[in-house]
Amino acid sequence: MMSINTLILAITTAIVITIISLVIGNYCRIQEGTISKIISKITMMGYSIPAAVIAISVILLFVNIDRNLKGLYVMINPNSKTLVLSSSIFMLFFAYVIRFLGVSYQAIESGYEKMGKKFLKPQDCLDKIHLRPFSK
Repeated sequence: MMSINTLILAITTAIVITIISLVIGNYCRIQEGTISKIISKITMMGYSIPAAVIAISVILLFVNIDRNLKGLYVMINPNSKTLVLSSSIFMLFFAYVIRFLGVSYQAIESGYEKMGKKFLKPQDCLDKIHLRPFSK
């Protein structure tokens, strides 16, 4: 049963990471500004940071979030544990996303570079044709 849970977590995380990488990669490909370069570098940062540092950082982040949400937890359930998010699977999911987002983004960015921007021009033309009747 535990191996099935691990497999489900890995597949779900891989799908979410791929979707996030596609969105960020497409944005950085279309928008060629300073902001897109900063987003690209931040996305790659998780891959260059050691896994132990990411693990400690995520634990500290979630413990801090739990401490700030303690009043909400008690309001919902007076017998609630203090560390709700820190002891959940979401913390591991979040750490996986941070760690492997850079790997996915590199693959998607190289695919976009091979494809080039020639496919964006017909889209722009089609958008102008479809929007023209509505602008009169």
